[in-house]
Amino acid sequence: MKKGFTLVEIFLAISIFSILAVSIYGVFHMGITAWRKMEAILERSQELRLLMERMGVELRNCLDLDIEEHFIEQEKAYAFRGASNKMIFYTLKNGKIRSIIYKVEKNLEKTEELERDVFLLERAEKPFSPLVFGEDDFQGEVVLDLIKELNFSYLERKSDTEEEWLDKWGENDLQKKNLPAQVKIKIVFYVPTYLPVSRKIDYQEINIEKYVDLVTAKRKLQ
Repeated sequence: MKKGFTLVEIFLAISIFSILAVSIYGVFHMGITAWRKMEAILERSQELRLLMERMGVELRNCLDLDIEEHFIEQEKAYAFRGASNKMIFYTLKNGKIRSIIYKVEKNLEKTEELERDVFLLERAEKPFSPLVFGEDDFQGEVVLDLIKELNFSYLERKSDTEEEWLDKWGENDLQKKNLPAQVKIKIVFYVPTYLPVSRKIDYQEINIEKYVDLVTAKRKLQ
């Protein structure tokens, strides 16, 4: 009598092999997904780190200029102006004074595509001018996209023991003539990860806060 496999044994072997194959594929897929997410997070984190270093240098070189007498409309003169979604200031760059603006704008295309509010951060600069600042003079570039939330806060140090974080800077005469002691940048941004198996993009949120001390020594405009 010849020995062989019965139909039941064949089906059983196929079932075991299928279960093992699906399990191995699941583990492999999870590993690939985790690797892709980590790679995307590292890439976005590096992009953000370079941006924060750039902003930090510009803010630390921020100038507290005595500029009122140089402005045509003195009531609009200021050393630093800030809101929760915008900063306008003067900084020293390569030995020259530059006017800098950072502002958060809604990305309408991405908002519609992802069906959620998505913002971008724009930056622009121009040579300093004794004319009243106008945002329309700036041609901005996008320095960071896929932002869920980005807020600027400003530290007012009233005395050695009293200080307060504000959402705006430049509202009163004292603030117009002085810099905030610190600027806090809080950002929540999306990290897109392409998943080839499911053929979709997964978005993961990253939350970061950065504090920047400003140079508070006054510098006269030459």
